[in-house]
Amino acid sequence: MRIVRVVGGAALMLLVVLNMGCLVKSQTLDAMLHAADAFKRKDYASFEKYVDVEALISQAVDVTIEEIRAHAGPFGSLIGGASGRVKPKVVSLTRNQFKQVFQTGLVQSQISGLDSLPSSDLLFKLVQLMGVPEDSDAYQIVDVKKLNDGERLKVNLNLRNAAHPDWLPLDVESKTAGDHVRITTIHNLKDIFRRVLKQTLHLP
Repeated sequence: MRIVRVVGGAALMLLVVLNMGCLVKSQTLDAMLHAADAFKRKDYASFEKYVDVEALISQAVDVTIEEIRAHAGPFGSLIGGASGRVKPKVVSLTRNQFKQVFQTGLVQSQISGLDSLPSSDLLFKLVQLMGVPEDSDAYQIVDVKKLNDGERLKVNLNLRNAAHPDWLPLDVESKTAGDHVRITTIHNLKDIFRRVLKQTLHLP
């Protein structure tokens, strides 16, 4: 009888873990799809409901500055030293450009001689990738888990689309926000930057 209870308890725990994994996966994918749909409908308020835009803009700017500094040769240290002063301005420019393209579909240059900012391009590509799970053949779930604080969810998945036919890893973290979750962090955004913008920026 004791063995039966132990086996039964283990089976129940496994079922709970599997259900939790399915819930984390479905909540995160739902947030991605809602965000992609809001982008198609030019509904910025709905997009912000499912995506922490300010957090991702800050992250995109950090990655952009880091990559430019890494390929600036002897000027890299100068860029690094000035990045703290430059970042607030670049965040503001990126926010303006991203919101404008989101709402109008048109890119208005924020800097003379540069049509679109690399940080804005990165966000546009990211939003396009968020819509990929509509096609079951275009994504693979690698890992799902609920983090220790109980409010943050983490999903690792592989994505591909017509523009990027090779599998592209996406490491998404989201946080519960009432009856839904909100995407807050892309942990491998640097890798995505290099994969989707390498040719645009002529990186080695």
